[in-house]
Amino acid sequence: MAAPSLDLASATLPVDSAADLLRTTISNHGFVVIRSFLSGLALEEVQKEAARAVAELPGHIPSGHVMYDDAAVPTTLKQIQQLWRHDRYFGLLMERLQKVAEAALGESASPQNMQYFNKPPTGAYAGSATCSSSRPTPPHQDGYYFLLQPPDRAVTMWLALDAADELNGCLRYVLGSASDAAQPRPHGFSGVMGFSQQLLEYGGADEVRELAMRAQPGDLLIHSALLIHRADANASADRPRRAIGAIFYGASAVVDEAEYEARQLRIKQRAATLPGQSASSVGLATAKTGEG
Repeated sequence: MAAPSLDLASATLPVDSAADLLRTTISNHGFVVIRSFLSGLALEEVQKEAARAVAELPGHIPSGHVMYDDAAVPTTLKQIQQLWRHDRYFGLLMERLQKVAEAALGESASPQNMQYFNKPPTGAYAGSATCSSSRPTPPHQDGYYFLLQPPDRAVTMWLALDAADELNGCLRYVLGSASDAAQPRPHGFSGVMGFSQQLLEYGGADEVRELAMRAQPGDLLIHSALLIHRADANASADRPRRAIGAIFYGASAVVDEAEYEARQLRIKQRAATLPGQSASSVGLATAKTGEG
């Protein structure tokens, strides 16, 4: 039997696809794209609720769950961690996404994190003394962050709230990378808030397989924990790149809890030394954030 074609068209499914097709597609490609997962009033609602959460939650939830490129400049907000635990609307959205995750994994799944993501446009950094734009998301594999065995028993979802393209920092997937090896490749500290780990070696052989994952508001991207991905900085002056991310572990996954907690502490300690950050801004005294 011929190997499946690793391209965007064959990994793109309609919103009402059967569970077995979703599972087969993500197994073959390492990712799946569902166009217009949310549309119309449902899309308008989640965009409105995300804006409300951004306005209401900072200052009222643990500081380590709110991340800025420059903690002194509120317009550089880049992530809100554990959104589903802090806000009822997003808790209900997490329940809906959990059903999709279970179809993709072929087993029951447990929700781990829901995050508000943004790469603010360059105009948002006018008041910063430490940065002039968003940071690139370094190439990485989520399975390294999660410390699971087996490491592929998790999926990450990315629900676009804005149009995403090469200018404002769309995701970039490395085709075929989810099946390159059974374990994540070696990673090291990246120096990027919210994405603390990066591949130690990422070169031409990876870059030629990159696919820019352009998305429209309401599109849902789902990828395996072994899929290599990254994103550029937002080079636009006025176009944000907002999304809702969600992480689910399959029931068969076993987590190294002790190492996870130890790594979270190391991450926060290093993050506190980054430009624009402090011990307070990274939440050294708060619970784990789900960052890796």
